Amino acid sequence: MNKTTKDSNWNQWEEEVAHDFGKQVPGSGRTDFDKLDVDSLDFRFDCKTTESKSYSVSIKDWTKYSQQANDEGKDFGLPIRFIDPVKKIPVGLDLIVINYETFKALVENQKDN
Repeated sequence: MNKTTKDSNWNQWEEEVAHDFGKQVPGSGRTDFDKLDVDSLDFRFDCKTTESKSYSVSIKDWTKYSQQANDEGKDFGLPIRFIDPVKKIPVGLDLIVINYETFKALVENQKDN
């Protein structure tokens, strides 16, 4: 894959998540103080794309990013987009990983409405 296609896929994913949930953070990932890509009312997101058939989440990264979001009074989410390694386009499987307690609160909030 050429660098332009890879850059295009992750940037397009960040823009889409920002459009749907909040705003893109300028220079995200390039600074030591703010690694998260999208800021919304209740969440901070670190958007990922992969051409692999799987994506692993490390406790170290999850802890670091969720702590940054929590320090801002927000929850952390990890949007993942799977990219076809040959066609270089999304395969149609987009996920957002959130922790169990956050998901539980969202479901309980839906029940209350």
